[in-house]
Amino acid sequence: MKQQETAPEGCEGCKKWKEAKKRVRIANLLANATGRLAKKIEDDDWKPTMAEYLKLLQLEQEYEEESPKEIKVTWVEPTPASSNEE
Repeated sequence: MKQQETAPEGCEGCKKWKEAKKRVRIANLLANATGRLAKKIEDDDWKPTMAEYLKLLQLEQEYEEESPKEIKVTWVEPTPASSNEE
């Protein structure tokens, strides 16, 4: 059985602690679920669907991504007053 890692003392007082704790918990649950399903795939008695396994892998990868999925850019024309300030 794996030993549960604990956060450094100062982390629990951080204003972002709640979100960080939630992300870590979800990531651990997904990793555990994919690991258990992978073991069951190797078992001759249980026949999982490939869709179930692939969906868990997809969720895990999406959750670990930090980059935004969409970026919106708006072009703003400079005003005549701002071009005179140069």
